[in-house]
Parts: sequence; structure tokens; C-alpha cells
Amino acid sequence: MVNCKNCGAPLSLDQATCPYCGTENKEAIEHIKKLKSLEKTYRNAQKEVSEEVFRSRRSYGPLIVLVIVLLVNLIMLPLHGASYEFAERINVQKYSIEEINAKLDEYLENGKYAQLHEFMDHYDLRYSDFPDYYPLFNLCTDYTRILDYMSDFRYDAEYYTDPLVKACEAIKDYQDEHKYNVKRIEKERFKRYAQEIDAEYELVLKTFFKFTDEDIASMDELTSAELVVLATRRLNNEE
Repeated sequence: MVNCKNCGAPLSLDQATCPYCGTENKEAIEHIKKLKSLEKTYRNAQKEVSEEVFRSRRSYGPLIVLVIVLLVNLIMLPLHGASYEFAERINVQKYSIEEINAKLDEYLENGKYAQLHEFMDHYDLRYSDFPDYYPLFNLCTDYTRILDYMSDFRYDAEYYTDPLVKACEAIKDYQDEHKYNVKRIEKERFKRYAQEIDAEYELVLKTFFKFTDEDIASMDELTSAELVVLATRRLNNEE
């Protein structure tokens, strides 16, 4: 993930422009160019394979074809992830926009924020298609990361530093996402959903990390390192 050079909003490598201010994401543009270049190389190699198969008549023909096929497979490896995502986007097209909206609303109404994140991420639903849901998706992304790190957090009553550090980094990311996303929500029902996500997020912090209301209110002023220190103190029941 990178940040917008203009407004600082968090961006992924598939976002060529910032959805908030419209500034070009140069890292994403370069990433997309590389993928297109790899795809062109792959198609050229695929054409060569077909031509070589047609021309091959001698005893060593099958060996040449095998070598070329192996090279093509090596070229395809970097494209595998992009091809999978493209296939998923095609797959989701069998659902109408109304059906997808209904599914997203179902997750929100039932407080299934992790499932909302998984659904939107799995089918690569874009901001341009679902602008009302995307701020909530961004919040759910970091909220889900916190839950994931918490699952690795305890083992035989021992605390593992690395998951704690990552959980605190995800908490800071959530705070930053909140600044950029919640203020962009216009519809009242989506504001209500954001408030409900916040309420559950704060409940998790109080229940699992033993944070107080004062701790949560001061998190914007803390660095990730300071947050780790505070979490360690609270988990060890220190004042």
C-alpha cells in the first residue's frame, strides 16, 4: 500500500488515481505498465510456441517445443495473480449491481464486517462502482487486520511481541483511515454503519487490550511504538 502524494490517503497498486482528490498514483501506473508489458511478452511467446509446433518436423522438434513451453510458463508466473483477480471480476459480473448491493447491505445490517471486507476484496469491487460502500470497506480492512493479529496474539498465556506490534500498527492505520473515509460519507445510513463499526472496534480495544476511554481518545497523538508500550502496560495490568 502507498499513500497519495497530494492528500496522503492510503492507496493500493491497482488505483491509478486517488479516489479522494484525483491525483495520479505514479507507483500504480508503473505497476500497471509492467503487467501490460509482461502480458505482451507472454502473448508473443505464445505465438512463437504455436509457430514452432507447426514448423517442427525433426527428431529434436519436441525438445525445442518443450523448452519454449517452459519459458512461457516462467513468463506467466508474474501474471498469475493478476489473471486470478481478473477472473474473479468476470465471475462477479453474473450478479447484478442490485444483488451485490443487497449482499453488502446484509453484511452491514448483521454486523458482519469481516465478511464485508472479504466479499469486496475477493471480487475486487472498485470505488468507482461502489463509492458508498468503499469508505466502510477501508475501515473494515484495518478492523479485520486487528482481529487477525489478535488471533495470533496469545499462546499459553504468553504474549508474542510481533503480533502485538502488528496489531498496534493496524490500530493506527484504522485511526488514519477514519480521518480520510468517514468525513466522505454523505448518506445517513452509511454514517450509522460507520458508527457501528467504530463502536465494535472500540469494544475490541477495551475487551482485548484493556484500553480505557481516555486511551482511545489519545491514540491519534501516539506513535505506533508508544501504542505498543501502552498496550503492554494495560495487558500487564499496570497503571
